[in-house]
Amino acid sequence: DIVVSGESSANNFPSTPGAAYRAATGAYIVELDNAATKVKFSVVGIGGTALAIDPQGNIYVAGNTDGTNYPTTPGAYQTKFVQAILDNGMFPGIGTNQYVSKIDPSGSKLLYSTGLSGTDGNQTSNNGLAVDNQGNAYVTGTTMSFNYPFTETPGPDSRQGVFLTKLDPTGASVIFSVRQGGSTVEVDNAGNVYAGGLFNTPGTAITLPPVFVSPTPLAGALVFPSQCAPNNATSLSETFVMNFDAFTGIVKSSQLIEGSSLLNILLAPGSSGHVWVTGIALRPDVPFTSSALFPN
Repeated sequence: DIVVSGESSANNFPSTPGAAYRAATGAYIVELDNAATKVKFSVVGIGGTALAIDPQGNIYVAGNTDGTNYPTTPGAYQTKFVQAILDNGMFPGIGTNQYVSKIDPSGSKLLYSTGLSGTDGNQTSNNGLAVDNQGNAYVTGTTMSFNYPFTETPGPDSRQGVFLTKLDPTGASVIFSVRQGGSTVEVDNAGNVYAGGLFNTPGTAITLPPVFVSPTPLAGALVFPSQCAPNNATSLSETFVMNFDAFTGIVKSSQLIEGSSLLNILLAPGSSGHVWVTGIALRPDVPFTSSALFPN
């Protein structure tokens, strides 16, 4: 079957009887049969820009709201939103808050819905969602909040303004929340967590993630690619992909892909451990292989 999620500004977007939530307009989740000939259910008022399904068929969405009335459920981690402001120093405007929602496979029950942002009124934006076999949800994105719910003390490997957060299957508690990630997140069948992002602050001091190859110990000084160290000349187009410990959020390994801008990460089926990365080549130092169809 096919599940889609998004947002509609129409005031007559169809919702089905018995839907988990019914609103006049806004976010939606729709499930079609595998021939795309029948709407199995349509929920209006719940939905997002990121979508995942667990092995039991429960449907998870994450997204961003610029208001304070996105629905939440009793007992959820964060049941109220503070109106967020986006202050870029020139033209302040309305900001967004992140949320995560879970509905049952039939689309008839809202299992949980929670905010997942700071409470100081500064913007938080979701960029990705993944779910493991136990129903834990992982979200990544960017935040300007000074009290986003991180569970770690900032250290030399921390990156400011980004997060990777793990939410328990009930949506009631944060298991870990670390200052890494940013653009997209995936979880494989073995429970390995992968997230990635882009360095995009040229001309300023940049804290790069740890770069090492097993069996180099996790603890220790950062290792910088030589072309990044002197003047950040290539940092505008530096993609990174990280493998995280699913229980603690500790970075197990990390890989830089020079000259590129990350769009997405895809994990190979099964337990092969292969990670596919796609994006945009911004500079000539992308490490294409000699046998590539278009190597130059």
